Amino acid sequence: MNRQIDSSRLQDFFRCPLPKFKNIPETCKFVTNFMIKYYNIDKDRINYGFCFIWAYLVWALSNENLKFATDDGHVVIDDGYLYYDSQYPKGYPYLKKFGIDAENVVHVNVHKMAWYWTRCGERKKELRKILKKTHVRLYHRIRTKGFGTGRNLCVEDIP
Repeated sequence: MNRQIDSSRLQDFFRCPLPKFKNIPETCKFVTNFMIKYYNIDKDRINYGFCFIWAYLVWALSNENLKFATDDGHVVIDDGYLYYDSQYPKGYPYLKKFGIDAENVVHVNVHKMAWYWTRCGERKKELRKILKKTHVRLYHRIRTKGFGTGRNLCVEDIP
């Protein structure tokens, strides 16, 4: 489990004992199944509006040094070797499979991505609730200082 997150808060959020994951694909499968039940959606819907929530939860449950890759909205997890999303939980080596342009891809850490998605994401309110429950320091930093460069990406959406 990610050392930046209080494990008891994360376990309270999932409302079940959390297994010890052996690898990223196991974590991806667990989070996908959780989201299907929690949001009452099918697996294909996760990548449309819920992809950052999915990626954040995989990051939170992982001990790995994960980053996020995106070009214009869809977020996939990057472990340095493979890319993952809810439709490809075993990973895939090329971004084109995810509909991401490799020439325009940006790799960002969870903090900057959370800052952006709590302002511009389709499920920004839900993400804020999850951050407040699972990663209080990140939630507080996003609400007070932000991670931007001084200009707000979605001024009308800032809480």
